[in-house]
Amino acid sequence: MNFAVAVLTYNHPNITIDCLKSVVPLVPSELLYVIHNGSLSEHREKVQSEFPELQHVIMPENKGFTGGCNEAMRVVLEKYEWLYFLTNDITLLQLGPLPDAPGLYAPLIWRRKKDVVDSMGAAFIPEESKLYHLKTKEEFLNLPSGHLPYVPGTAFLIHREIFKHTGDLDESLHTYWEDVDYSQRVRLGGLKIDLNLNFELIHKVGKTCHKDPFYTNHLFKRNRDIVSQRYRL
Repeated sequence: MNFAVAVLTYNHPNITIDCLKSVVPLVPSELLYVIHNGSLSEHREKVQSEFPELQHVIMPENKGFTGGCNEAMRVVLEKYEWLYFLTNDITLLQLGPLPDAPGLYAPLIWRRKKDVVDSMGAAFIPEESKLYHLKTKEEFLNLPSGHLPYVPGTAFLIHREIFKHTGDLDESLHTYWEDVDYSQRVRLGGLKIDLNLNFELIHKVGKTCHKDPFYTNHLFKRNRDIVSQRYRL
């Protein structure tokens, strides 16, 4: 198998354990990496004791979503052609077959339970500093002028060639809007951004940034302005 799966986690071990319980039946243990992004030792050890057979990558300090995601891409794509990247607040339903062409792919994401689509990719309007999720394949393929596709960071599939060409996520952004920025760099590099609807999961409620004004106010608003300005015509 020329892929591996990485789950990014920062504290909240019970959420991570629930996520891993959905992933383990679908992925051989040697292909499943848990990226501990500066988690407290007692939180990390709880996950390790529950799943000692998995590949645990320990980052000594939290480096934001960007730093954790970059670590996952570096570790996995050094060995494998494809990375399925997951945040810890999801339930994995299926991975499906790998695509024929290298690219950055968005999965089918359900919202909380499998009856409401959360996203099939997303779109970015730099002139208005706005984002919105797409709900159908037709929406993704027929975006209006000025609406740019992006792959949300909740979960994505990426090929080694995309990472080699595009490089790391911008760690100066830390958390929020980094997925928008990275997708635009992929797009402007002439590389493929697409859907892989066989890759399917449920997105629950994330708690890493929950109600923390450093994330929800400072970083979100700052990064919205930075990224929007970068890609305005």
